[in-house]
Amino acid sequence: STYGYYLEALVVFGNVTGVDPVALGRGECSGLELGMSRGQAQALQQVAHDELASAGVSLRMPAGITPPRRASACRR
Repeated sequence: STYGYYLEALVVFGNVTGVDPVALGRGECSGLELGMSRGQAQALQQVAHDELASAGVSLRMPAGITPPRRASACRR
């Protein structure tokens, strides 16, 4: 499903970059463009975070970055 693919992409993103998927926040455009609500995208980011953390992946929040609260570039 679309949700499964998005979740998989978040897990791969976290594994490759070491950046916490939660850093993407509610305003992350890809989930919105796939038809998800901001809440659904944010919930899947949290699931990816939890899965990576339980697998022992060291995640970091990029310096000076806080998760956006709303999308400025995405339209939905």
